[in-house]
Amino acid sequence: MNKTQKKFSKRMLVVLSRGWGVQLGHPLLRVLKSKYPDSQYVGLVHGEGTFDFLKKQSDIEYKELHLLDALWNDALDPKNVPSISIDKIEKELGIKSIWEIIGTVRSLVYDMRTYPLFRYRKTVSDEVMINLVKIFFVHIKNVFHEYNPDVIFTHSFVTMYHILLYHYAKKHGVYMFGIGDTKVKGYHFEHDIPEYLLPKRVEKCYQKNLNDITSSNNYQKAIDYINKNRQQLDIPDYASEKNKHLDKEYKQAIKKIFLLPLYFSKYLYRWIVKVDARNKFKHLDNIGPFIKSKTIIWEYQAIAFFRKITFHQISKSDKFIYFPLQYEPEAHTLVQAPYFTNQLELVRMVAKSLPGEYSLYVKEHPAMLGKRKPGYYKKIMSLPNVTFIDYKYTSADVLPKCTAVVTATGTSSFEAAILKKPSIVFGNDLIIDLPQIYHITDFTALSALFQEISSIDYTEKTYDNALMAYITAVMDCGIELDYTKLHAGDKEEFLKWAEYIEYIITYNLSQ
Repeated sequence: MNKTQKKFSKRMLVVLSRGWGVQLGHPLLRVLKSKYPDSQYVGLVHGEGTFDFLKKQSDIEYKELHLLDALWNDALDPKNVPSISIDKIEKELGIKSIWEIIGTVRSLVYDMRTYPLFRYRKTVSDEVMINLVKIFFVHIKNVFHEYNPDVIFTHSFVTMYHILLYHYAKKHGVYMFGIGDTKVKGYHFEHDIPEYLLPKRVEKCYQKNLNDITSSNNYQKAIDYINKNRQQLDIPDYASEKNKHLDKEYKQAIKKIFLLPLYFSKYLYRWIVKVDARNKFKHLDNIGPFIKSKTIIWEYQAIAFFRKITFHQISKSDKFIYFPLQYEPEAHTLVQAPYFTNQLELVRMVAKSLPGEYSLYVKEHPAMLGKRKPGYYKKIMSLPNVTFIDYKYTSADVLPKCTAVVTATGTSSFEAAILKKPSIVFGNDLIIDLPQIYHITDFTALSALFQEISSIDYTEKTYDNALMAYITAVMDCGIELDYTKLHAGDKEEFLKWAEYIEYIITYNLSQ
């Protein structure tokens, strides 16, 4: 990071969500306030517990705190809904359709009460969804009018309010960002676009390095990173063998069955006490005793079924395209790939587009083992030209043997690029500008694209140069950070994180 002339925020909006707001967001503002006493902070808060904590604390005097949860309840009463047209909102935000943004809210478009075995079923009427949009929009507009923020910091872009806030801020020239992963393990940088595209500052660095890769101070470090991963892929922590606890989860599911009367009593008590939570939004905080009991039984059945599946074992002679299933429902699909959230349909369409000698090999996401209904897996295994491979395989096992990767989003396409393999990506992603990554939205173009891919030599220098340009840009512009330690309260990691956020703010306000 290059030092810039200090010009810090005078009026900052900060999204403070639940545990993150207490453990990281508020302490961050405490550090910034000690350096810039004149700066003012307005908190946009998710979670009543977080809101109560922030109201009672005496570390920082917030200009104002807004409990966003209260806005949801307002949408249920037509008297609370402002008289503004959706057409006007879309025009003011510069968006084509509000429904794409509504579709990113999993608690609206999925019944999350049975999570992780969620159901594809909307939880409120279309009218209530539209009411939410109107209430959120007017609230955002009022916040801007009252406080005139010069920067917005958020932990992520995962809710409708965040995304509406982003579009409104963009229209009014206010920079909004969060800190997120880069796909290069151990590195993070700012995210300033909900669709998970390269941030503007890093994009400039990528283009510069693409023209002269050796100019980067991290040139050799990037070479070492690639060489190390080509010898042995450094897979994400969630995918490592030590984190595959299917047998442990099975035992836990059995234990829950035996404890079912206790769970029923606990949730019945909560249901009686939390009268205000009834007949509102169907989310994880609004679960009755019968729903909870059904979920425990369904979860046991799902894990029991998954353990009995006979998975295909990959052999050297297999010719296949690799399709790793995504964790869902999460922002990686809902926000990055809003038109490709139905992974079953993706699998079906890809499988029917392959050249005759190829099969589509599908693998479950490590964090979703046994967490889908049996019918989901039965459908996958019944699709033509689709093979369900062993969940114990890691990217390091599969990628060297496949011809290409197809995915909505995710890390596998980046890992494939390191191993000189092409990928087809349906959603938005940080790396879709790499020449070995094919960003496609038209299913009818798949067959021709597979033919094209099979005739290209991805060992040519052009592809490695682009990969090097991306990795060096990440190392040049990002921060090396251990997020596990950060969330565990490590002081050194926290101060590094806070200093980086301070830098991003001063950089953008100085432009």
